[in-house]
Amino acid sequence: MRKLQTFVEFKKSEHPLRFESPCLFMGSCFSQHMANNISKAGYTVISDPFGISFNPISIAENIAFILSGVKIKEDELFEHQGIWSHFRSHSSNSHFEKRIALSQINDTLNDTREVLNDLRHIYITFGTAWVFKREGMVVNNCHKLPADQFQRELVDREEIVNVWCQVITVMRELNPDVKFCFTLSPVRHWKDGAEGNSLSKSLLRVAIHEIVQANKHVSYFPSYEFMMDECRDYRFYADDLLHPSSLAIEMIWEKFRATQTAEKDTELIDAHLALTLRKEHRPRFSGSAEDLLFQKTTLEMEVKLKAQRKVR
Repeated sequence: MRKLQTFVEFKKSEHPLRFESPCLFMGSCFSQHMANNISKAGYTVISDPFGISFNPISIAENIAFILSGVKIKEDELFEHQGIWSHFRSHSSNSHFEKRIALSQINDTLNDTREVLNDLRHIYITFGTAWVFKREGMVVNNCHKLPADQFQRELVDREEIVNVWCQVITVMRELNPDVKFCFTLSPVRHWKDGAEGNSLSKSLLRVAIHEIVQANKHVSYFPSYEFMMDECRDYRFYADDLLHPSSLAIEMIWEKFRATQTAEKDTELIDAHLALTLRKEHRPRFSGSAEDLLFQKTTLEMEVKLKAQRKVR
């Protein structure tokens, strides 16, 4: 029988995720999709302490800042249109009250630092090689400030490789058991046009390849290749024709689960996903006899699942 489709090979991880160890996800919005799914499967997840980050330099600098133990200072925040923000952080951490914005960022930093020694997996997703610089420094987010305050550049591949090799070295000196896994976001950055997007993705993919080749315990997850090949039809894209559709994200999640988790954990993962689905259920008549029975059964499932995890 003739083949009507080519398939992308996904390698099984030699170091699958463990329920007892937290994992860290950082990078583009695609990273958050995977983090959300793995959290629903019962794993302990730290997702983007600084919020969504698209470029590889900002992600690396943010990890380095987490490792430094330094806190964000009040005078480092800036106000624009009544909102307080920090150039290192995404707008999801911004706030109209300065003290709350500062607290949100530093609290998340502290939570992440507390688990650095316990981390076993760090997943990094690169989105674009285009960066914005302000006063010579790469910023993570422009926070809608006037465009003339920034310079837009294509980051050098060698710079990406060097900064990431340094971060990986420092992180593994602190925690020799940690493993890095890189992926390239399948979201297309079309404001640069087809050529600009291809240039950016190609540069990032080559940089990731060199990072993987230069470091042990570093791997690559081919979500980008899967989207470009097995999901090449536009029915796998959202209405903007740039972001993967919910179906495509689900398909990539299935590949992620199959390769990044242990087969012995399959039943436990299924149980967690079922429990999450029940918790997300919204009753038609809250407080009814049917709803109370549903809540009771859900609680019993949760207690049983916790007991199962303790005896593993």
